[in-house]
Amino acid sequence: MNVPRLLRLAGDGALSPSTKLKLRSGFPRGETLIRELVEIENTLRQMSIRAVDVKEIDDPKSEVQEGLVICYHQRVRTKNAASKDVADVQNYSFARSPLIYLDSHGYRYIQPYDPVWITTSTAQGTVRSGNCMLAGIAIVKAVNHADREVIASPLTFGIPNLFDF
Repeated sequence: MNVPRLLRLAGDGALSPSTKLKLRSGFPRGETLIRELVEIENTLRQMSIRAVDVKEIDDPKSEVQEGLVICYHQRVRTKNAASKDVADVQNYSFARSPLIYLDSHGYRYIQPYDPVWITTSTAQGTVRSGNCMLAGIAIVKAVNHADREVIASPLTFGIPNLFDF
């Protein structure tokens, strides 16, 4: 979960001051976060985010633009998840930044992410696998039609419920 970006959409008052303080630098490692995660889940349930599934985008050149909210529920590729270098997060590079990517209708949808917002060791292992089933929502930040690439900032992504297949 990209908590800062979600708070922008939900409003600054969506989370309690104690939760915002605890999560100011990402999800703390080695701590129980049940109360905070429940609070975030409740906030997400109250939000209404309209997203377009990348599989339904037939003509990315005319349909994809900055600000579009996209979603997916499919097998994706992951790259550079083991990176601990802050510069790899701050300065996007396909070769070095932690990211998720998928291809649809001739375009590559790339989602660089900050590993501090990965919640568990299991989730960290999943994004290190190189190839996994994920579901997620992201906001398009840049489109390069010449290279057929879309850079999107993830709001949330995770392992889909097994009963959703």
